[in-house]
Amino acid sequence: MSTMPWYEWRNIRERLVLFCRAIQGISPYRVLIEPDPAKCPSGYCNFTKREIAANPNLFSGAPKDQFQLTKAVLVHEAGHRRFTTPSRLSPVVHQVANILEDERIERLMAGEFAGLRLLLRRLAEGMYDQARPLDATSDSPGEVVSYFLQLRWARRLGRTPKGGLSAVNQERWRKIEPLVERAWTAPDSSVVDRCAEEIVRTLGLREPDIPEWLRNLLEQLGCGEGERQPGDEAEAGRGGKADEYDDAEDEDGEPEPFDGEIPPNDRRAGKGDAAIAPQPYFDLEEKVRPLARDLVEALAWEDTEASREPAARGARLSVREYLR
Repeated sequence: MSTMPWYEWRNIRERLVLFCRAIQGISPYRVLIEPDPAKCPSGYCNFTKREIAANPNLFSGAPKDQFQLTKAVLVHEAGHRRFTTPSRLSPVVHQVANILEDERIERLMAGEFAGLRLLLRRLAEGMYDQARPLDATSDSPGEVVSYFLQLRWARRLGRTPKGGLSAVNQERWRKIEPLVERAWTAPDSSVVDRCAEEIVRTLGLREPDIPEWLRNLLEQLGCGEGERQPGDEAEAGRGGKADEYDDAEDEDGEPEPFDGEIPPNDRRAGKGDAAIAPQPYFDLEEKVRPLARDLVEALAWEDTEASREPAARGARLSVREYLR
């Protein structure tokens, strides 16, 4: 029998859903774990439908690693649900604003829940590994956008962006750096949008300037869809500095999981050093359910009122018969 994917385990799926609902706060959106890339290529937060989704196959690796990264994507999308107010922007401004907003909402989530910082670090590692090095020979303003996208992951990991900027782009970066830092610590999305518009004007950025690999990478983190409905307002962000919290892992190893859960693993035989997880037999349960129902009906009998009559003297009492 083929092994069921880890995300089909009912207890694991329920843990992910409950986890995401908990970190959303009041009036959480519906949470979906959707492995179909046609329905959910990566993750999204749909404000109109009040729905959050994450694709558990977004990153490759062992089930326990995919599980943690799926949680990290849910943290990211829950951050949008809590702190982002979508607005109508031109395509190129929207892409820049999305990069800036992603870092802002992740900082806010890390500030709200210290236990989420390890998950955000893992997400940064996954995205940083897929980023292409900067082209130091190119004067395209799109390289500057690539730079501050990588910079937000690199800072969280204690690294530097891959590659480098040309002399022209280094000068451009010095001009927009204050805008980027302001957006990352902004109290709300409207400030981020204004910073994005100013960055696009300063760089003279056009949509074709943004490298294709960068657009593809941005799609992996999803984006906000639709518009907030009446009564569904974004929370006020508290802003903050980049060094308000320490993202580094403990020197003696990884800290304890945020909610004390046991992630799935791909061990087929236990060695005494890991928790035992039951095999997912839900598909078999569905197959035998009709047979079990028929068996119960066949073994059942109607409970009728026994008619009792006086026995002649000397008759024997059958306790078994009486109990029946």
